[in-house]
Amino acid sequence: MASTSAVEVPDSFQTLSAICREPFWNATRLWASEAPEMGACMERTALVWAPSLLLWAFGLPRLAQLRRRPSNPTSWSLLVSCKVFFTAILLATTVSQLAWAASAGGERAPPAEVIAGGVLLASYSLHMLLILLGRRKGARSSGVVWLYWLFSLVCSLPQLYSFFSGLNGRIQGVPRTVAASFIVQFLCNVALFLASSFSDPPSAKEGDASEKPSPLLQASLLSRLFFWWSLPLVWQGWRRPLTSDDLWDIEPQNSSSTLAVRDKESTSPAHRSQRRARYERVARPGSDGSLPLCLWRMARGAFLASLLFYSLSEGLRFLTPRILGRIIHFVAGNDEPGWRGYFYAVSLFLSCGASSLLKNVFNYKMYCLSARIRSAIMTAVYRKALSLSGTARRESSVGEIVNLMAVDAQILGRIFSPICFVVTFPVIIVASISFLWQELGASVLAGVAVLVLLVPLTSFLANRVKVLQQANMKFGDQRVKMMNEIISGIKVLKLYAWEGAFSSMVDKIRRKEMNLLQKVAIYRALNSFLSGTSPYTVALATFTTYLLVSPENILDVEKAFVSISLFNIMRIPICRLPILVSDIIQATVALKRLQKFTNAEELDLTAVVRDHTEVNAIVVRGGKFTWAGDEDQATWELKDINLEVGHGKLVAVVGSVGAGKSSLISALLGEMRKREGKVVVNGRVAYVSQQAWLQNATLRDNIIWGQPFDDKRYRQVVTACALQQDLDMFPGGDMTEIGEKGINLSGGQKQRVSLARAVYSGADIFLLDDPLSAVDAHVGRFIFENVIGPQGILKDKTRLLVTHAVTFLPRVDEVIVIKDGQMLEKGTYTNLVAKQGDFASYVLRHQNENAEDKSEKDLKLSRANSFLRQESSESSKSYVHNNNRDMPMFIMKINDDEKEETEKMRKKEDVRSRTTRGQTLVQEETSETGKISRHVYLTYGKSIGLVYTVVPLVFIALGQTSYISSNLWLSKYSFTSANDSGGANITSRSFAVSREVFLLGYGAFGVAQALFLFLGMLSLMQGCLRASRTLHQRLLQSVIRLPMSFFDTNPSGRIINRFSKEISVLDIILPDVVSASFERSLQVIIIIIMIIAAIPAAGLFVVPIMALYYAVQSFYIASSRQLKRIASVSRSPVYSHFSETLQGVSIIRAFKKQQEFYEDSLHKIDFSLKAVYANTAINRWAGVNLETVGHLITLTTAVVGVVGRDYLTSDLEYLVRISAEMEANIVSVERVNDYLERDQEAAWTARDTPSAWPVEGRISFRNFQTRYRAGLDLVGIVGRTGAGKSSLTLALFRLTEAAGGEIDIDKVNIASVGLHDLRGRISIIPQDPVLFSGTLRLNLDPLGLCSDAEVWTALELAHLAAHIRAQPMGLQHVVDEGGANFSIGQRQLVCLARALLRKSRVLVLDEATAAVDLETDDLIQATIRSQFAHCTVLTIAHRLNTIMDSDRVLVLDHGKIAEFAPPAVLLADPDSVFYGMAKDAGLV
Repeated sequence: MASTSAVEVPDSFQTLSAICREPFWNATRLWASEAPEMGACMERTALVWAPSLLLWAFGLPRLAQLRRRPSNPTSWSLLVSCKVFFTAILLATTVSQLAWAASAGGERAPPAEVIAGGVLLASYSLHMLLILLGRRKGARSSGVVWLYWLFSLVCSLPQLYSFFSGLNGRIQGVPRTVAASFIVQFLCNVALFLASSFSDPPSAKEGDASEKPSPLLQASLLSRLFFWWSLPLVWQGWRRPLTSDDLWDIEPQNSSSTLAVRDKESTSPAHRSQRRARYERVARPGSDGSLPLCLWRMARGAFLASLLFYSLSEGLRFLTPRILGRIIHFVAGNDEPGWRGYFYAVSLFLSCGASSLLKNVFNYKMYCLSARIRSAIMTAVYRKALSLSGTARRESSVGEIVNLMAVDAQILGRIFSPICFVVTFPVIIVASISFLWQELGASVLAGVAVLVLLVPLTSFLANRVKVLQQANMKFGDQRVKMMNEIISGIKVLKLYAWEGAFSSMVDKIRRKEMNLLQKVAIYRALNSFLSGTSPYTVALATFTTYLLVSPENILDVEKAFVSISLFNIMRIPICRLPILVSDIIQATVALKRLQKFTNAEELDLTAVVRDHTEVNAIVVRGGKFTWAGDEDQATWELKDINLEVGHGKLVAVVGSVGAGKSSLISALLGEMRKREGKVVVNGRVAYVSQQAWLQNATLRDNIIWGQPFDDKRYRQVVTACALQQDLDMFPGGDMTEIGEKGINLSGGQKQRVSLARAVYSGADIFLLDDPLSAVDAHVGRFIFENVIGPQGILKDKTRLLVTHAVTFLPRVDEVIVIKDGQMLEKGTYTNLVAKQGDFASYVLRHQNENAEDKSEKDLKLSRANSFLRQESSESSKSYVHNNNRDMPMFIMKINDDEKEETEKMRKKEDVRSRTTRGQTLVQEETSETGKISRHVYLTYGKSIGLVYTVVPLVFIALGQTSYISSNLWLSKYSFTSANDSGGANITSRSFAVSREVFLLGYGAFGVAQALFLFLGMLSLMQGCLRASRTLHQRLLQSVIRLPMSFFDTNPSGRIINRFSKEISVLDIILPDVVSASFERSLQVIIIIIMIIAAIPAAGLFVVPIMALYYAVQSFYIASSRQLKRIASVSRSPVYSHFSETLQGVSIIRAFKKQQEFYEDSLHKIDFSLKAVYANTAINRWAGVNLETVGHLITLTTAVVGVVGRDYLTSDLEYLVRISAEMEANIVSVERVNDYLERDQEAAWTARDTPSAWPVEGRISFRNFQTRYRAGLDLVGIVGRTGAGKSSLTLALFRLTEAAGGEIDIDKVNIASVGLHDLRGRISIIPQDPVLFSGTLRLNLDPLGLCSDAEVWTALELAHLAAHIRAQPMGLQHVVDEGGANFSIGQRQLVCLARALLRKSRVLVLDEATAAVDLETDDLIQATIRSQFAHCTVLTIAHRLNTIMDSDRVLVLDHGKIAEFAPPAVLLADPDSVFYGMAKDAGLV
């Protein structure tokens, strides 16, 4: 105690000393003595007040927050009861202590005891309030309470030590009950600390909030810090492969809906209407402001919190060099008390552990923020796509928009982490330099000069990377856009044998993309060179200056070690700063692209308005509308449009191809840009497009389309739209799944389902864009009678009908004639005919062609096999056209036995189809389970190549060896330089080198390290890019050679995902992961070898560490890779839904279904992010546990005096995580490889195919059978119901292979001919005309086999030349994606021109003129008769007049050939089926 009198108490502590009646503290007793003592005053003031201050500072706001929360009480669990019980004990003991202090008087109990008792009593009372109110409000844990008990427990340890040691003398004169209360309080502190580390059980209401709520929501602070809340998922993933059902729901604050509306949702009954109102608000142009500002508002809270965590973590790292320096000094000398060594070791462990925890929390928050930003961007892109104008759609293809969601959103999602680093790294560098200044003095300025000189180089590299990445993104967009078109039009490409031509276009784009990526790789390798050189150069410059500036400067062990530690702290910022700048530049490029898209022109919501002052349902006055074109395209306009349609009226719109009929419908929907005039639409609108659009859902869902199911109304609609017989024959009835784009329905079926959807909607106004063109005449008349016409179920609705069918015009209220974008005539049918104008001439010219029909029997026949036809026509008229009368063109051999057998098969099919319900067409995408197959790694390794695998390993190994050697060189020199005598420049005999030799050696090791690492990284990145190029090429060639059945059962979005997301991983992410994995693996191996070589006993530590790390790695990677697989699989539905939405966006907008589709997209995005959030959590769990084990090893080595070996643990921890990243990202190779191993089509060419084949065009079917894909029923061409028509097309072009029998063309079995040999020598004009983006010439002759003159001749014969000549670019006229700037009829004329250019001996017309007017149909038929006179022509048509001049007509009835003879012969027989059909059509 005598020593205290020698200590001068600072003035600031006089008050505390006064209330304690003794000095506040004694520095000598605390630090210099063998038994440290803080003193009674400090223990009963500062160590009591500090935890209480923490509780009151944060507990009172927490209390206020709890009071505002709604009541949601949790149960009285054992945990809650224990908290209340122990708090009550604390209150009781504190009251007893306070009573004793008050009664004992000032001599025995100083005022500090009374104040301490009062402070503790108030704090425990506040704690009791927090427990009770928290239980009532449903708060299951409190971080404030946990921190309070942790802090309180730590502060009570010195008191406990002093109490038992009796150093402060307080135990003397204190009653035993009061003395025991100190022990009781400490034990209660321990119990409450442990109790606060766990969460209370959930309330009843909370259990109903989500099916599987995230455990993070109510995890305790301790569980959040160590990520123990994710341990059950890790354990489950180790026991068995995880599935999506194992994942918990996304936290509410991270859900897409919450992020999209930018405020918290309430669960009120008006939730749905509020969501709709918010959607309409944010969808308004300009309402969101700038994209960067919106992102900042969304992210600023999480970003600033993360920035604070990271700053604290990095700040704690600066303690490590200081503590290590003290440990070295402690080990080297004997002048310090022994307890200090343990204090240093524990301090090192605590500082490293706290830094690690904070950094892992930072990383988790950053990963979550990245996912939130990505989710918000994907939502914004989808929302914007729903409101894009036609002009904006032309500028942004489907592929480009998908890339915005898949690539740019991910790049931008990662932006805040680099920003955080860019903010903190300069501070870290400056702080490191300042600490180095303290160690080495002004010599550190030499290192600063080196840093300054490196800035221009890094700036140049960053600028080059920016330019290259901008160009690369454009090529990526073009490639994905082209792939989207290839996959969407794959059937047409196969029919024309154009797969090779279009894949070569993709290869051409890919080569440009890869050239840029290789340049980026070179610049990134240079960045690695500078990154590797910079810290080493800085250290070399600093050490050289320090040693050469004065002989007195000695580089001893402590100075060298602390300097190296500071250089290592500075190394990461220096290395990563250029890369971060590059990342920010890349994100800036992505941000500009997204900003451009979000600022794109939207539909003018005021173009079409409701005005109830108007008496009519539809009013257009002085309307002028335009489809805005590019500079090289002529602008097409609707002008002088004046239209009034009364409520309940039926108005028909007629005109020739390209006249503007569909454009008028688009103008009424607001899809065209309104230049002038007023458009009023009073009522809810239903729209039936000319090209039917259906969703990948059940048939019933496509009809009711989100509305409540009304069975009576549903049956009425199905019957009226002639769908009932189809439903009866479908294997699953109305629950049969419809494939993407209605792939398993015929054109007519798709159109009738589309019509049924409109009718079921119950809208007020129906805009019908030629819905009857895709159905045969009888079905068309049936639909008109029962749906559209004056007696149909829409008789009281307003209907605007675009049609080419003249037969319906006398029964409409008004007819509008459009020509060249203008309303030429309008009035009643009678008045227009009486005017003797253009309309009268039009009608008279087609008076004998205006009604075709077919019998009820044939209708039933057509319905019976409709499900079995993937792309079939509704027509039963299949005919053979051949002007060579002597050549039997169509030969079928049927005997009685075959007829009986096929009739039995048909009856069996009827039974089977009634028992198979809910059959799935589009299969769910599955993922692999378990470890990544060795085959996947071999596939990637083979793609890289042996040279690019071995050479990088050698260079990286040499680089790491140089790095370790340089540290050993420096360590050896510094250990011996302390013994350097006087001013001599020679060290001790054990390492006798001069300073100059040391510096030269140190510099040589640095140069070698940088050079080897540069060569290693460059060769490895080149190898990875080689693998990416090879795998993409193989993937492309594999996909285009897959059979049509693959595309029928896999949505295009799923396939596109392989070419966008997975290839992006191969291009960008995997090279970095592979290089980091190579580098860190070799570094760990070399360190282990050198440690064991230097200190063999260290192997006792290394081996257990490696075993433990391997166990954690196995435990963690099992879950991580499976979550990566689930994430990859769950992304595909997002892109499929997005592509589907873009294709039907005009229909969605017409029905005002944006909100429903928007919400559906939100659900799919949330589902896809479940695995992302889960993977982030277990990733951090692994990081915390691995680093904690590493810090324990550091503690052990520090205690035993083995310093400097902590680098091994950090390298191992990073190696484990990078190995997990490797497995997680190699999943992309696995998914690509899945498509590489699918069964392919037959060979494209065959050697023995005759060069001039076919010569005659004679086609013969012999007992032919086929199936559309494995698992479906056989289709016998000769005997099954509906066996002709488009099924014949698939068989002829071998889109479906024979399961029995054969097809011969000119006595050559087509099964023995190469696919391209076959498809390239016969031609087809398909039912669905498909155009590809590019030039018109590309669409006509992608192989470049024809001259321009031949192309113009084909256009003339197709009656399209006039339109093309009106375009400024002529044959180079740009075709928009999907041929959007051509009408449906014009697209069919382009297909006719294709057929004319191919000059084949066999031509198939599959509803080739369904979308053109009768006049154009006549011209086309004349062209076919003249230009294909030498050909065999198979026609499937709805209009009987188009086949009346055929050589023969084939009539099918109940799956049998009823008649096969020339038309004249059949018409001469009144009892023939064909005669009855012609009579119904008014042709006889």
